[in-house]
Amino acid sequence: NGINYDAFSKLIENQIENDIDAIIICGTTGESSTMSMEEKKQQFDIELNRDVAQGTYSNLSIISHSSSEFIIDFIRIMPGMPKAEVKSRIILTAEHAKRLLLALQDNVRRFEMDYGKINLPEGGPMTPMFPVDLEPQGQA
Repeated sequence: NGINYDAFSKLIENQIENDIDAIIICGTTGESSTMSMEEKKQQFDIELNRDVAQGTYSNLSIISHSSSEFIIDFIRIMPGMPKAEVKSRIILTAEHAKRLLLALQDNVRRFEMDYGKINLPEGGPMTPMFPVDLEPQGQA
């Protein structure tokens, strides 16, 4: 037994594509009677409103951290535009940042099993796909 994460992911993606109003983790009300008290305490609802469900495109992320949190800025750089815009900033505890890392690693592994290896530009994973100079250019 266990959770079939691939089937669950496909179900959630299908529901999002069909404009659902909410995802209830527990599933049907029939499951409630078979759940232990501990499982009932762990269930929660996740609301995905229509605006958030549309997503925001980002082609650059900048990650920084302090002793207590990680900050991920999602940026959209457009060719020919002199200024890039931070589209979203996510602040995570160190524990949640680690969980995100593990979840991304697992999803990339499964993606590559389904669709083939993701090739990175020459120079390694930290090489930008296009010239980026994030240092301030102010003059006195």
